[in-house]
Amino acid sequence: MIEECLVVEFRVAGDDCPLAAASRTTGTTIDARPPQHRADGTVLLRFSAARDDSLATVLDDDDRIRYLHCATADGRTNYRCLATAPCVAGRLTDAGLLAESLRYREGVEHHTGAVVGYDVLKSVLEAVGEYNATDDHDGDDADNGHYIPESAGSDSVGTQSADAGGDAAPGAAVIITVERVYPLGAEDDSPVARRFDLTAAQENAIETAFAMGYFAVPRECTATDIAEALGIGKSAFLERLRRGQTRLFAGLFP
Repeated sequence: MIEECLVVEFRVAGDDCPLAAASRTTGTTIDARPPQHRADGTVLLRFSAARDDSLATVLDDDDRIRYLHCATADGRTNYRCLATAPCVAGRLTDAGLLAESLRYREGVEHHTGAVVGYDVLKSVLEAVGEYNATDDHDGDDADNGHYIPESAGSDSVGTQSADAGGDAAPGAAVIITVERVYPLGAEDDSPVARRFDLTAAQENAIETAFAMGYFAVPRECTATDIAEALGIGKSAFLERLRRGQTRLFAGLFP
């Protein structure tokens, strides 16, 4: 059994994939599930955003998008489509990253995923290095995204920036920054779970709801959206949320 399962967080600027381009053009924040590669070379994209008619228009006008489907509920729109354009997310997935979440905001991407073992981490970071090396970022391994943590014994194994550059404009070089690498521990080992006596399922439900904007004003997603992201029914999510909130409030106001 391989015990070194690590979480890696990336920041990507300059990727002109359809979702990054659409978020840049419309100013809309897009939350996406991991892309699914198909045998015909296309990629299935599933994502959601606050209701914005201009986003659907921009995507529909993009020649790289096929069969765009939109469904709106409670002010948020869920999209499904096929894309023909390669993207950074696909390259990292091919290298071994188990993508978990992707967010596109104003053309900048934030990817979170897991790697099983340091050999896979090395493969993923080499893919990052290859991207940045093609953009004339010369230097040693650290400058090209080749960062290998020494130990998984702490909460944060390390961070490494592949490039210090800012946001890239359309058509500019793709710059991938490794923002954080840390070990994936057991869910019930979370400090939040220990402090407030949450179950792993309750903590995951609350954390996912927070990340997706469920508690934002105005609300950025529905209970159905979060339930789908968690792979459970809406009623199950709402029950976990209520029970988890009860324990949180009990810990805050004993």
